[in-house]
Amino acid sequence: MEVMKLRETKHPNNSSKERYNRVFGLEQQKSNLLLNLRLILDHNSINGWKSKYHGNGLELIDDQFRSTPLILLSGDVGCGKTELASCIGSPLALDLGGKTVKTFETPSDIRGGGLVGELSARITSAFREAKTRLKRDEVGLLIIDEADDIATGRDQKHTHHEDKAGVNALIKEIDLLEKSQNDLAVLFITNRSSVMDPAIVRRAITKIEFNRPNTLQITQILEHLTKDIDVTKDEFQSLIEESKDKDFTYSDFFTRISRQSLIRAWTNDVPYSFEIIKEVIKGITPTPKLSQ
Repeated sequence: MEVMKLRETKHPNNSSKERYNRVFGLEQQKSNLLLNLRLILDHNSINGWKSKYHGNGLELIDDQFRSTPLILLSGDVGCGKTELASCIGSPLALDLGGKTVKTFETPSDIRGGGLVGELSARITSAFREAKTRLKRDEVGLLIIDEADDIATGRDQKHTHHEDKAGVNALIKEIDLLEKSQNDLAVLFITNRSSVMDPAIVRRAITKIEFNRPNTLQITQILEHLTKDIDVTKDEFQSLIEESKDKDFTYSDFFTRISRQSLIRAWTNDVPYSFEIIKEVIKGITPTPKLSQ
């Protein structure tokens, strides 16, 4: 049987900690994701609380904490979903008392070459590999990016038999995880949750939404981009207003505006400055919104 090549990362590690701290403006999403991962994986804390306050039993607790180990990260392209998912293991490890967390990321070609039965086999292999690589006292996160590509609704007009079989395989593997209570959570990252199969969406413990930065988040991002240079209040406010008008993504700020500003300063042999940032912001076209 084919073995899926998963990218494995062990947490905590310094690189992921730094990346997590650099994810600006997503405090609500960070907190929500960590809390729901603990709900799935932090058995010691939950059982300790249950014993302390409800030693004689409370059926509602078992119903609520018997969670489907699936979380959806959904929203616009370039808004931090994949970045947060790939580095969340390090803060999670600390929240779990220093327990080792392993993240397993599926390759971009998870669909394979389109052979009959291949998609289902590769999905099954991904789950099997993630479970197999976890040692005793370790917990894992299986991260599937662009999940809508393999979890498209089975009732859609152009859905092929292979696609339907793939969704069935996903549902089976998720249900097996819940029943077996493996220490493995699954993160589905999608730009188009509206096209995902309702049976997949229904199984998610929560759906965390990611949107383009609002005014507060733009302010936090620009404070980071200008923290080492002199900028007046009026200049800073002008950067905010210019950015609001453009409707940039997080990726636009951190991988386009910041990089182009630094390159422009370096190649022109001038200081990195407000003027350069403003010029770059004016000249950049925001990432187009993905049609749903």
